[in-house]
Amino acid sequence: MWRSVVQRSGLRALVAEIRGDVCGYCLFHINDGKPSAYLHSLAITPEMKRQGLGRLLLGAAESEAVRVGRRLMRVDVRMDSPEAKLFYESAGYRFVSVKTVHYEDGSSATRMDKRIAGREFGKAGRLVEKVVCAAAAMLRRRLR
Repeated sequence: MWRSVVQRSGLRALVAEIRGDVCGYCLFHINDGKPSAYLHSLAITPEMKRQGLGRLLLGAAESEAVRVGRRLMRVDVRMDSPEAKLFYESAGYRFVSVKTVHYEDGSSATRMDKRIAGREFGKAGRLVEKVVCAAAAMLRRRLR
């Protein structure tokens, strides 16, 4: 799975270091033609947890996604990780759906997302946003 993630274009990585020691990272993907970015992985070393580093990395990823024109950040959270789910909820993420047998070990995931730019218009607004982004991508291809 990770090989396919790393080989994608649009992959971004943020690494947190303190005094030269890596203490956390955030791996996210920005796909051309989509209004959203996707957070693949966010991890903090055990000794640095609960000190705000995860929130800083998440905020930096969201800021980068907004900088390149994305309006939504998505993440899949293991259903057997209530701590992670609470972390994302406290950062403003909301439940979207359940993805069964999402991980290689057969575990399911909760899909969550957060509006990081623009206004929230509900399902109808997201549909319009997808149509507009698809039309823009089509126009970009034709202009090349």
